[in-house]
Amino acid sequence: LSQGHWIKKIKFELSYFGRPQIVYLLTFLFLTTKMSSHEQNAFLHENQISTEEGDSDEKVIEWIKCRIKATKFDVSLWCEAHSTIAREFVMQPSTVSLFVTVDQDFNELVVCCNALPKPSAGRIDVTYFVKAEGQILSQDTVDTII
Repeated sequence: LSQGHWIKKIKFELSYFGRPQIVYLLTFLFLTTKMSSHEQNAFLHENQISTEEGDSDEKVIEWIKCRIKATKFDVSLWCEAHSTIAREFVMQPSTVSLFVTVDQDFNELVVCCNALPKPSAGRIDVTYFVKAEGQILSQDTVDTII
């Protein structure tokens, strides 16, 4: 296939399926054409294709954090481990729920995907987010999907 065909296919996949799918396509393209890393970067730059997900992921995670209503929740309780769990909810099509609660006995934030946190006397309430299976969240879609 020509590079022009690949560019059209990648841009279509990006607009329809999002970044995880294009990373797969780009990897396949780069392996089959044996492009050097310099040629790969030039190809991406020339065709205005970005594989960066971090900014969008972080904005969706911030969106989630702003909507947590669990009793005694404070953003200072949030750490990178919680972001990793939230990122799974954001990026994995098979992860359909995210639960957040504060264990008030230990002043500890509990974040879980696809399963409720274990009940405890210190866990008064839970904030939850749900999406349909197959969905990947982005800053452009989070308001309509969740």
